[in-house]
Amino acid sequence: MRSGLTWLSTLAFCGGCLLAPPSFAQSAADKATARQLAVQGIKDFEAGKHAEALDQLERAQQLYDAPVHLIYIARAQVKLGRLVEAAENYRALALLQLGPKDPRVFRDAVADAKKELPELEPRIPKLRIEVEPADAEDLEIKIDDQVMPTAALGTNRPVDPGKHRVRISAKGYASVDQEVVLKEGASESVSIELRATKLVLVDSGKAAGEEESKEKEASSDSDKQQEYGKFGFMGGLRLGATIPVGAIETRPDGTTLAISDVVTTGGGFELRGGLRAFRYFTGFGFLNAHRLTTSKGVSEVVAFPNQIPDPSPPEFPDLSLTSAAVQAGMGLAVGTPRGETGGYGEIGLAFVDQLILTGREATFDCNVEVKLSGMGLRLGGAASLPISRLIQLTPFVSATFGKYTSAAANVSCSNSGKLDLVHDIEKPETHTLLFMGIGGELLFGAD
Repeated sequence: MRSGLTWLSTLAFCGGCLLAPPSFAQSAADKATARQLAVQGIKDFEAGKHAEALDQLERAQQLYDAPVHLIYIARAQVKLGRLVEAAENYRALALLQLGPKDPRVFRDAVADAKKELPELEPRIPKLRIEVEPADAEDLEIKIDDQVMPTAALGTNRPVDPGKHRVRISAKGYASVDQEVVLKEGASESVSIELRATKLVLVDSGKAAGEEESKEKEASSDSDKQQEYGKFGFMGGLRLGATIPVGAIETRPDGTTLAISDVVTTGGGFELRGGLRAFRYFTGFGFLNAHRLTTSKGVSEVVAFPNQIPDPSPPEFPDLSLTSAAVQAGMGLAVGTPRGETGGYGEIGLAFVDQLILTGREATFDCNVEVKLSGMGLRLGGAASLPISRLIQLTPFVSATFGKYTSAAANVSCSNSGKLDLVHDIEKPETHTLLFMGIGGELLFGAD
């Protein structure tokens, strides 16, 4: 029933073309063909086939000029991202002067155009191009191979959203290509300083040839710089929640000590810094620290073979512990170029992966520290949300998979001296430290 109503509304809408005053310059066959094309075009539009709809409706408009065609042409162009053309078609409709004798569908189309145009205009991006010197001889500006008049230099020119290539050329200067990405409603500017080519004083034919050769070489270098970019630098800070999972070791009695039996969730921070290269790659170093919640006492952490005194009551009745995890290492991130919304993935190696428990026992005036150490493999990913060319937000999640292979304990009491123990963990198990939250990065350089 719904498809039947859609067809009836389409036929009624396009049938308004036949109610218009007759045009002697057009045959009945042209009008009939235009009607068929328009009906099919509106049907395609309602089915989401916007490219096909635009083709049908533009051909119908060529055969018969009707506001009904034009309103759907503008709507299809909006769906296809051709916002500038759509706005011009809306304006043409809005300026039509119709009388009470004109078909209602014509008046409805004009009314819809006046309503939809103000909704579209704020979505159209603006691109401002400035060139130095602006009075260069034979100056030519192209946006996606379409020539832009030099009179439009320094103005906010409406451009469709998406990726565009700007090419500037002038006599005696090296051509420059630059890529710009425009988001809906955004305003961007491109400033280009042309570089003069050097000429050798020889015969005119040879000089012209050398000028052309050097210009091509300079253009090629410019293309390579645009393709690969330059090196840049990155510095960042991350804050988030920390979740330890997995196990620490298998004990001599065959039982497994889970990491959650020793520490549980907490929070932490990470400092990052690195070198960006070739637009997509970032080599970085990282250092993070996490404050965790302690679950059990020192004697439960690791099986020191009868070398550490049991700190549990009654020996250490007033022992209180705090715990922390520390990691440091290097990695490689690959993802979205600078200044674009997207994301990246990263892989790295934690050369330092430690779990540290420290405590103070008040009754016997003792300090206790247990440190588990190892290495780990780090995997992660983050979204890139540019705030400006220098700053981007990075919601992230990372996981470090590692094993604690050695343990060290230090017990120092004011009355009984000091005890230092170090040994290898015989049967280490894999643990994972999950870290997730929000970060921010500062991007320097011209990559």
